[in-house]
Amino acid sequence: GALEGGGRTFAVLGCGADVCYPAKHRKLYEGVIASGGVLSEFPPGADPQPFHFPKRNRIISALADAVIVIEARKKSGSLITADFALEQGKSVYALPGRIGDLLSEGCNALIAQGAGILWNYETILQELGLAAEGPGTMPAGSAAGDIAAVLKTDPSCAAVFEALDFEPRTAQSLYSRTGIPLGDLQSALLTLVLAGAAEEPAPGWYARRVK
Repeated sequence: GALEGGGRTFAVLGCGADVCYPAKHRKLYEGVIASGGVLSEFPPGADPQPFHFPKRNRIISALADAVIVIEARKKSGSLITADFALEQGKSVYALPGRIGDLLSEGCNALIAQGAGILWNYETILQELGLAAEGPGTMPAGSAAGDIAAVLKTDPSCAAVFEALDFEPRTAQSLYSRTGIPLGDLQSALLTLVLAGAAEEPAPGWYARRVK
């Protein structure tokens, strides 16, 4: 995503900096080098080893302004990175997930231990000092015309927006009102939030955005 957006990105490897692992990611490896670089504390030619990756994770967290865990099992390399981040005094955020979802168990455990809850994109922008908006204001770069275009060109977004109110509703409630499959519903909600047409005042609750 960073490469496609024209951003600079760096990779920290669990092998020598001259080793592309997995080999099938050669194109990605070369793209990262062209846009930023690859880093490693292991000597050139060093093969990837299981014990290299936890050591590598402490460098990732040290380089980061904040660590965000999107998905993590109970025992996950992402949790190792989060632990290093906390030791280094970094902010740690986790995306909450449904109870029973194996890929959310680690995230929910982090939140229970005091990690920040990443329930909208503005949270991390404010952490990084990139958002100066107050409650009820439109996100930077959005406009009424953008919202109108989304509603006109995307029937799912239009249906979900119609089902929203200024009082927050759950995704399940919106599903009952629209009949749109939950995967498509979540995608439409994300599009509406990014366009500034909707907001998520609490995890899993959605409402029309107050202009």
